[in-house]
Amino acid sequence: MGDGYERFWDLHIISSGGEYDFADQIAQQADYQQKKHKNEYSEYINYIKIKNNNKIDANNPNSGSNKDPPAGPGLVVSAATTDELISTRPNAVNRKLIQWISDIEFCGKLRINAHGDGRGNIYMPPDHDKVNAQNIVRWLAAGGLSQGMWDPDAGKVMGGLATLCMAVCMGAMHEKEAPLWSNQKNAYVASDLSAIGRVAKSLGMLGNKFVRVTGSNELVVTHGEWSRRNPFGMGMLDGWEFDMVQAADPENPRPRLPVDCFRVDRNDQAGWARLVVPSEFSVRTQKRQCVIFLPRAWEIDGTDATRGPGGGGWVVRRKNAAISILEGFIVDEDDRKIILPLGFAIGGAAGRIVDSTGNWQVSSHNSMIWRGAYGRALRLAGTDYKIVAIS
Repeated sequence: MGDGYERFWDLHIISSGGEYDFADQIAQQADYQQKKHKNEYSEYINYIKIKNNNKIDANNPNSGSNKDPPAGPGLVVSAATTDELISTRPNAVNRKLIQWISDIEFCGKLRINAHGDGRGNIYMPPDHDKVNAQNIVRWLAAGGLSQGMWDPDAGKVMGGLATLCMAVCMGAMHEKEAPLWSNQKNAYVASDLSAIGRVAKSLGMLGNKFVRVTGSNELVVTHGEWSRRNPFGMGMLDGWEFDMVQAADPENPRPRLPVDCFRVDRNDQAGWARLVVPSEFSVRTQKRQCVIFLPRAWEIDGTDATRGPGGGGWVVRRKNAAISILEGFIVDEDDRKIILPLGFAIGGAAGRIVDSTGNWQVSSHNSMIWRGAYGRALRLAGTDYKIVAIS
């Protein structure tokens, strides 16, 4: 097998009324997997039947096929309502698929497609009730999830459910707790109370050891394959100034003055974008994460009704200046800091280190480098920023 999986189950979490924000991408994602594994998945079954208005029948979400799951390797697509997960009562099709994906004769991967709130829950509008990620494991257990066969020396599952991918936004964080770098594991470790952390812990308590639970700390998008959304790919926001001209000399950038906003320089040829902030903002690296500390002169504004754990709805203000914080950036109001998405580094190849703390200052500005194509999403598979928890 190319990636070690013989069975792939794509599970789409729909609202209690059948609404699903990614309805137009169900077939697209399945087509992507079929092409990627054309010599591996011998059979493909899509149980989801989409109505004309892009809704799915909540009473019978898997009415698109009357076939049984493939007897051998295969790709299967199905749906479950949020009510089904909350009640931990799998419908008939999903009960079969739970036993199918955990069959120890095959190595399986389950992907959960939904929204994530950065607080350990998944959901699908317009439902107001969110699903604690632990309920995913309870739901699997109620459907007859088998314990896998694993090699403790290799630390991996050899048969049964081997990987559970949380294709949700901010699945590895909880409120202000971002994944931290572990020198021991040589990887970023998800917050214990995050969706990923909760699923991994619940699987371990159930006796399913060494299952890889994967996901992202930031916002994710999908066009066939789930990817991390680029922090600079969301257009212009208040207080953000985008410079579309490549820096002629990356070692000597000359930011405009005055800067009462955050500015982005880009260099597509070199594959980086640079975030420039006024020098009064202190920039540091903590546990391999870039952090901006806000001076006391700047107010942090956000209402409970609008702000999210990933930065959306937060605004920092000073006099006539106002900067809207992008989603995916964590705002810690108590410690007055903004935690940037994984992948930023102070200075980098395009900067100069000018003091002992590692702060980079050019023309009275601090700068941080983001590696990757400007505005282009980064595939989660195989990157350093895919968060992995082991049950």
